[in-house]
Amino acid sequence: GSFAAGAGGTLNFGAGTQNVTLAAGKGFSGAGTIGFTGGTTTIGGAGTYNVTGTSNITNGTVNMNIASGAGDWTQSAGVLSGSAIVTVPSGKSYSWSGGAMSGTGQTVIAAGATLTISAGVSPQRQITVNGTGSWTAGRIDFNTGGVITNNGTFTTTADNGMENFSGTSSFNNAGTFIKSTATGASYA
Repeated sequence: GSFAAGAGGTLNFGAGTQNVTLAAGKGFSGAGTIGFTGGTTTIGGAGTYNVTGTSNITNGTVNMNIASGAGDWTQSAGVLSGSAIVTVPSGKSYSWSGGAMSGTGQTVIAAGATLTISAGVSPQRQITVNGTGSWTAGRIDFNTGGVITNNGTFTTTADNGMENFSGTSSFNNAGTFIKSTATGASYA
């Protein structure tokens, strides 16, 4: 079947293990909020994940094994993982204030979209910023080969740093990186 969160509504996936295998023509949608609040939720199959509202990770693990590319994302804890590409489209944002992004998939911030890092986070997968990156607080702790590639504009006002804790991790800058506003230093 399909899952939808209407405007102003919230549909949460909580504790335990949930394996959602979507048949062709079925999917996640809606202008509301799809929340992941605990446990492990694995989403795969031949369906779609086109939530135009917000996908919100507050705890647990979300294994996205089908592509996503329609709405905003917020992540304050937990793990975004899986094998698919999660694309944040133009005009939308990924607000990241905790937790990790891992797995063999990728997170792509499209041109015109924004990634905001506002607390300590852990990249453990490929994250590509083609739009705008904003790092306002917290340390970026790379693990298990995590990579951030900036092809757009990435600005930091944080007086903090990026550190590698395991694997071959990196911040690749092919765009513009700006240290702005704060009085201290940032380090990589």
